[in-house]
Amino acid sequence: MNKFSDNYPHLEALLNGYSTKSLQTTYTYQDHIHAQALSHFLANSELSTPDLSRNNVAAVINGTLEWPNSNGDQPFKGVSISLEFFEEHGLLSFYADWCQIHANEAIQLDKIDESIVPLVQTLELLNDIRWGHNGYTQPQLKCSKVKLELIFWEKFKRTDITNILTTFTLQDEYFYLTPGNQNFDELVITYLWSELRNLVKPEMALKKWLLFISSNGDRACIPNKDILGDDLYSEFCDEMVKYIKDDLALAHPIKVLQKQSINKDYFYSIISPVRNTTHIKIDGNSENSTQTIENQKLPNPTIDQFGHHYNLQDINITENFQFVRDMNVTRHWREPEYLYTSLIWGIIEDNITISGRSLHSYQIIDDLFLIAKTRPILKAILLVSIPRYSPTIYLIWLISHSEFCDIGFYYLIQNYYFKNNFNQSADSYNNYFSSGYQKLICNEYFSSLPNECTENHLLIIIGFLGERCHLNNKNYTDQDEYKTLKIFLSQLNNKKILELSTLFENFISLKEDGDSLIFKNYWYLLGFWLIENQPTENYKKISDKLLNYYKLNFEYALKNPYQSIHPSKFLSDLNWGKLVSNDNLQFILDISKGYKNWIDLLKYSNKNEYFDIARNIRQYIQVLIKINQNLESDMAQKIIIKIINLMGFTNDEDFLPIMDKKYHSGEYAFDIWTQFCIYLNIVDDNKLDDFFEDTLKIIPLDQLYILIENNIIISRNRLYQEEIANRLTTNENLSLDKLEEAFVSAWRPSDKDIREKILNEVNSILSQPRFNNPKHKFAIEIKTKWSSYNYKWELLNLLEKSNSDPEEFQKHVYLIEIPSIENNHRSEINRAHKKECEQFRRYLIAASYVDSNPQQSKDIIEALYKETQSSHHLLLLLDSNISLSKKTGKSENLDHILKVCLTEQSNTHPAELSINWVIKILESYTLLNNDTDIDIFWSKLSPNHQYIQEILYLYCKSLIKRDRALIAQEIINKYSLLNNLKIHELNLDELTMELFHAQTTEAKSQLMIALMESKERTPAQLSNHYSQIISSNFNTYVSIISSHTEPHEFLKNIIQDISLELLLRKKNLNIHSISSSQKTNYRITKEDLINDWFTSLFDKRMSEAHIGFRDQKRGGESSSAKSPGEIDGYITGSDNTRISLFEAFRLFSVDTTVIEEHLDKIAGYDNEALSPIFIMAYCDVPSFESLSDGYKALINRKEYVSFSKPQIHEINVLEDNDQLWIAKEKRFRKSKEIIFYHFLLNLRFTS
Repeated sequence: MNKFSDNYPHLEALLNGYSTKSLQTTYTYQDHIHAQALSHFLANSELSTPDLSRNNVAAVINGTLEWPNSNGDQPFKGVSISLEFFEEHGLLSFYADWCQIHANEAIQLDKIDESIVPLVQTLELLNDIRWGHNGYTQPQLKCSKVKLELIFWEKFKRTDITNILTTFTLQDEYFYLTPGNQNFDELVITYLWSELRNLVKPEMALKKWLLFISSNGDRACIPNKDILGDDLYSEFCDEMVKYIKDDLALAHPIKVLQKQSINKDYFYSIISPVRNTTHIKIDGNSENSTQTIENQKLPNPTIDQFGHHYNLQDINITENFQFVRDMNVTRHWREPEYLYTSLIWGIIEDNITISGRSLHSYQIIDDLFLIAKTRPILKAILLVSIPRYSPTIYLIWLISHSEFCDIGFYYLIQNYYFKNNFNQSADSYNNYFSSGYQKLICNEYFSSLPNECTENHLLIIIGFLGERCHLNNKNYTDQDEYKTLKIFLSQLNNKKILELSTLFENFISLKEDGDSLIFKNYWYLLGFWLIENQPTENYKKISDKLLNYYKLNFEYALKNPYQSIHPSKFLSDLNWGKLVSNDNLQFILDISKGYKNWIDLLKYSNKNEYFDIARNIRQYIQVLIKINQNLESDMAQKIIIKIINLMGFTNDEDFLPIMDKKYHSGEYAFDIWTQFCIYLNIVDDNKLDDFFEDTLKIIPLDQLYILIENNIIISRNRLYQEEIANRLTTNENLSLDKLEEAFVSAWRPSDKDIREKILNEVNSILSQPRFNNPKHKFAIEIKTKWSSYNYKWELLNLLEKSNSDPEEFQKHVYLIEIPSIENNHRSEINRAHKKECEQFRRYLIAASYVDSNPQQSKDIIEALYKETQSSHHLLLLLDSNISLSKKTGKSENLDHILKVCLTEQSNTHPAELSINWVIKILESYTLLNNDTDIDIFWSKLSPNHQYIQEILYLYCKSLIKRDRALIAQEIINKYSLLNNLKIHELNLDELTMELFHAQTTEAKSQLMIALMESKERTPAQLSNHYSQIISSNFNTYVSIISSHTEPHEFLKNIIQDISLELLLRKKNLNIHSISSSQKTNYRITKEDLINDWFTSLFDKRMSEAHIGFRDQKRGGESSSAKSPGEIDGYITGSDNTRISLFEAFRLFSVDTTVIEEHLDKIAGYDNEALSPIFIMAYCDVPSFESLSDGYKALINRKEYVSFSKPQIHEINVLEDNDQLWIAKEKRFRKSKEIIFYHFLLNLRFTS
């Protein structure tokens, strides 16, 4: 095989650079003398016994061959069990025609069935022969002293044989090679083959070579090509392949190989089965435990039965990829066929060469794979045993071969061993390194796929990748397995996407009620990805089928609870709103038609299945919430609220409530309660009567605080606080961990009473006899924890009484002793408890100084943070720097500590940060005047975060400070509308007053004043207002003349209008030349002509606002960074500052090269990170619809140079008709959000 690829140098460097393969051995002169001497001995030696070939072992078994025994007696007289029976059950094998015994355990004959005794006795005899036990002569090599001395004198001019070969023994005038497991090194192997070829023909030479290797070891390397020479080396390889072809040991079924592996360790347990039951008794008051093992003897199988007691993995022998997957499930590390594995590995490595971008392999490798078609065990060696040792050159050959590229992909995509050489902190270097490796593998795989490859093949690979993704993990997007699958999908071209879509539709169009309906989350990853990359005509069809597939999955899971659908962050991140429209909403709601019957499935009498049923229902609610957040529907809201009211919580001990966190926790338990609390903010009060009246009263206290924390509706705060006040007189009956969650959540000053109630309730629990003088670590930790909470509570009360006097607080705080646990025998717990309390004391002292002496606060908390690296302490350090910056007016320290904070929180998306963190980061940005950063940070917050009053207040103050009062006004208006309150009822008096003053004093907002003036204005007044408007910067100009439009939308609307005018002039733009044959040219060949029209139309429209279009400047860099790039145009404001970039090109097909070239040039043009960026394609194609679909798919998967995609990337199509297609997307350039608008104009004109 000859193949060329740009990937080879990179793959080889990566895999070899981190390979564990040792360096090539360097041999000394003495090594060569020793190897030559040993090879002369071996080539002229003979076995001291018959060999352990298949024929001889058969004769030993049937009693016709008596093996030499120094004791003289021969107790073994043969058995009637055939050799084939031993081979069939994996007890004996004859690789290279030498006996290997796979059952080596000592077996008590009285513990097995008597019919198996002869079989075991035969195995014991063969083991005795193999190792020379019980008087039997072990096969070993010998050579007469006289003969060997003559050879040594002729070759070395010396006869002191034992000085050269120190392991030899002399007995009865024969030199003997000490028997045992001796694996000869490469030098001996090489000289042995050379010497044998001097004595006998190639076929006989290989048989003797294998005999010497097998009788003294279990593995071997092949001769060294450089030492041996090309001719002798090729001869060896050819003979080895011939021998392999004729070796019937490789022709056994795979089940035989499996049994050989199992028998190594488990043969005794198969013929003498025992059931082991372990009983563990734990002392509840201490950590003492006792363990007893009960052995229950099971009936012994007979010789006819034991073959059925093997637990064998089903192996698909026909499909290569599935064969490899099956074989890698339960394989032992040490393969029984290891001799052949090492030999074939050596042949393969020497017969594949990679030189730069070229790969070449010789026919001998193809011959081995051809033989493997009828030799299952050889197939296992080639596709399983050898690849598992990560031979670089072979793995690259596999992925480059059209028949085996999926096998190469299987091994290489799991080869992250080189990553162990990196710090696992997921830094950007490591991430880029991993991503590059994954792209190389995927790219090479797709380049190797055969043309006749079926789409089913792709679906199998995607299933394999999907199974490896940890999609139930909340951090699934950080996993390499997930990234690999996304990269794999991004490599699919349009043709493959369409083919895969068809196959996927067939796959999910299931009617039978079987295992194919088991929910697998990775199929949803694929389904939603395909929807994002579908042409318009296919979109609805695949959406409907995927929705039906979900319905079938859900219904199957209700009937088969152990196959339940778990709610997860992955399923929450899917764009369910795009999947469901008003047309098919009822279909998804019909799933819950019988929701009242679900309560019976949740009853504890339903064995252990109620947990799985609850998970199904929780996930269904998760889907409905996601749908309803995108598609407002009264019906969906009613269903969600009804289900929560009916089975969310309960005082009834007969069924499992689906929302009670007490029952739904753990590593993979998704917090659907918080999601529901956020969702409630978009539900009107009039739809929540039953929720407020009944359900609210039975929500556990810890979850009630979560509801309060995520509430942004002002009127509901009073309702929730009243409910908490009502709880003061009731016993919550919460577990200690839930009481702890409630205690930590009750952090507001108004929660003081509830905190005291919780502490009293906990202290009452801890005063019970079971917590007196605890011995168990868990009990001691609980008691210590609440002792710590009591201490902290006492300090907080002291701080409150100190009336913001830090000196007074510090004076008294040390008088409160840190409590210790009586009779605590665990000093490490006591030390940790004392340390935690001391650190909290220092933390509170630092907090007390934040306002009055921020420098003192900073010094204390800075020292504490260095010790603990706690995020709580880092937050207070940020707070103290904010206070210090306000006091001194200096921002250097604040800028530094903010960067530290952002780095520490970089793995947490802003939308998932706590409220306190969001507030302090916004406050820092405001003080530092980081206008761009504060806007980006705000844009990344969830809508729920944005309308939390403290956060909204800070951001609006920042906007007012930056002369953007109109945007602040718009945010407040939305907040007012959300709460259904007038602005003066929002409790934002200070902010609204600032807003009022800003609007009446800002020179740049005079138009608003003008609108409030008398209708009768003098020409002078009008002239003054007009001058102020057109001299404003672009953003202010837009906020005045179109207050409800963002600046980027304003530009988009202008360019859309101009695009429509260009389409009206389609004929003029195309007919611009006459050929020599007097035929009119209707093709768009003059891009500059169209750009001139565009510039003229834009300038004419916007001239009065002094907003202009500047075209065809030579500037920036090309995508290759070799020469200046030609910029099609900039849009400039009234002050000539550039506000937007414009790039245009002609398009005659979905030419990925042309499109990608223009997209990748943008970063080189733009050193200012301008936003928005307009991409305009002048299209001349037969099918504009197909072009727009293909273009959308391409930009959706395309990574633009110097731009990164947000976590959730979407292409929003704003206009889609047969003449004009417009789409919007968001990307990031470093941390700045950039808006892209894509325009496709259908300029095709036919006469």
